[in-house]
Amino acid sequence: AAAIVAAAAAAIGNDDDMGSMVSSLTSFTSPSDDAMVEAERPWPGTYFVSELRRVQGQIFDTICTGNCGTADEIDATLAAFGLAFDVVVGTGSASAPLSDNPHDAASLEHGNAPRSPRPADYTLTELRAMAKELQSLLMRYPLAYGMMGEVLLEDGLRWKDRPCRSTPGVLNRRLLRWRDSTMSLADSTLFTSSGIWVCPALEPLITLMSAMCIIVYGPFLVYNPSNAFFATGVLNGFLGFVAVALLRWGHVARAKQLFVAAGTFFIIGWGILTPALRLAGAFSPGCAFCGWGGGIIFYSFVAAPQFSFYYLWGALSMVYILTAIVIFAHIEATAMAGTFTFLTVVIWLARINASAAANDLVAADSNAYEAIWRAKLAAPHTADDLAVLRISWTEVMSTAARDGKVQPEMFGSIEVLFNACDRLHEVFLTKMRNVCDSNGGAFQHANVKSEVRALQKAVRSYGENWHRLTDINRCALVFVDFRQMATCLRAIAADPSIIVITMDDSKMRFDEGYDAATRSGGYRDIQLSVRIDTGWTRAQGFDQILCEVQLHVTEMWAHSQSTMGSAHRAYIQRRNMLGD
Repeated sequence: AAAIVAAAAAAIGNDDDMGSMVSSLTSFTSPSDDAMVEAERPWPGTYFVSELRRVQGQIFDTICTGNCGTADEIDATLAAFGLAFDVVVGTGSASAPLSDNPHDAASLEHGNAPRSPRPADYTLTELRAMAKELQSLLMRYPLAYGMMGEVLLEDGLRWKDRPCRSTPGVLNRRLLRWRDSTMSLADSTLFTSSGIWVCPALEPLITLMSAMCIIVYGPFLVYNPSNAFFATGVLNGFLGFVAVALLRWGHVARAKQLFVAAGTFFIIGWGILTPALRLAGAFSPGCAFCGWGGGIIFYSFVAAPQFSFYYLWGALSMVYILTAIVIFAHIEATAMAGTFTFLTVVIWLARINASAAANDLVAADSNAYEAIWRAKLAAPHTADDLAVLRISWTEVMSTAARDGKVQPEMFGSIEVLFNACDRLHEVFLTKMRNVCDSNGGAFQHANVKSEVRALQKAVRSYGENWHRLTDINRCALVFVDFRQMATCLRAIAADPSIIVITMDDSKMRFDEGYDAATRSGGYRDIQLSVRIDTGWTRAQGFDQILCEVQLHVTEMWAHSQSTMGSAHRAYIQRRNMLGD
């Protein structure tokens, strides 16, 4: 850590070594000729710091005008971009005049960068745009958080929601301990690719079951220590507590091994020895079902967690039903069978209702996108332009690299991958912006994918295989018509420093045969995976990193932006309800 700080300080203090950094791509100016070289810098230089001070100074001045909103509105606007203002002054009609506040005078005299003239008025919308630009600047160098934090404090700002990777090792630990608290147990968690292992109720559930095993079977084992039936219950209770401890420490793989061991003990102790030796008396035949059923369910949680719902509720209900039948409807077994069957039906119905409600959330936008698509199809020359686009897609895919759509194995952890993507991001954006501008498109900047969403996607869809996260670096290119889009698509494939990866035809969504309403909420675009292959990326080992490029049509993009607040919140809610 000390070496990293020293390197950052040396880089910042050496103007000749660092040179001027490329200006933020959130601004709508064309990149300079040497933008690619400037974007390759590993640490922030003096020009970057001056840009940081320029934007944060604008935010400070905007807040201090007293006309852009109340303190609560300002706090909410900044919080949306992970920022906070420690001393809010001059906001709202009831606040003191700016000249009466000593914080303002002190801040204006820090002398680190030229201040732009104070505006007469700014709105919350403009403050939001500034906060977004500042967030984009901060996201360039997460490892330089300490230095950038000091610069922000000059204007009373804090980077409140800084990335985990700004502190080495934290992001890796968060992945190991990830629990998806944004989903409810009934709606989504058990249906994801990681199943019960990302369920927030996992540890409390294991703790409760382990305590019950020890409390119920412990006293009997004291008086009959050679009884395998009681010993199995107590042993698995202790294994459960150890598994909880391992999960809390992030040792998920070892906790899974304990699940396999517990399943084996269930099969041997309850499934084989108990019925063979009649260790549980009249209950021995029923214990055979519990032993074999419980053991197989434990194995299944480890082998195929994506079916956790069916194991935890469906299979367990069947085990108790069979047990109750074998021991002639004993009251305890019958009660357990009835309880689990009832809960299975209730949770399954909740899942169905959640799916319907999730689709209802985005129904209006889906219909709007479909109307835009139909209107676009009815426009003159659209049929010919779409034909050209399809031909271009086919040609590009025929010459695309046949690489697997996964990130390279050389990145040994998700944190190492994110750090590499941080370094690559400005180079990738500059390259794609040049191609977009040269072909008449409108370039849309995007920050590196958020860590929270990356972790969600890894555990929900990819079974914790984070190497399948191929959209950490991403951007959008927007075009007026499909012919223009086809021209840019060919240009991307023709650029020797951009390697296009073979994609499934479902990623070309401007096709009559594509069911947009079901598969993408009505939205249509083209998605590409590319690699940036230059001398610098090869030298850094970044030439194999996959990045996502999206090609949009103006009308659909405009609608998505005009409804970004409500529509995006509805999309996120739908995604959480379905576990996507």
